[in-house]
Amino acid sequence: MKKVRRKGGNKEKVFGCDLAEHISVSCQDIPVVLRSCSEFIEENGIVDGIYRLSGVSSNTQKLRCVCVCNDNYNIFSQTSDNVGRGM
Repeated sequence: MKKVRRKGGNKEKVFGCDLAEHISVSCQDIPVVLRSCSEFIEENGIVDGIYRLSGVSSNTQKLRCVCVCNDNYNIFSQTSDNVGRGM
């Protein structure tokens, strides 16, 4: 897995890497970002069709930055619409 240099050390890439390699290295059957977003939506999402709608690009980029820039990212500070549409 490619590493990205961040303040405080190295971190595995979340986006822009081979999915099969990411899953293999992380020892997860589903990427952590996808699992976290899905769990949040299932617990909090009340909007029909949330998985079918495209998100606002700026909100999607903010969500992506939260996931990439922070070791302990918290998608739960986002609204369910942004989380679902950012997937």
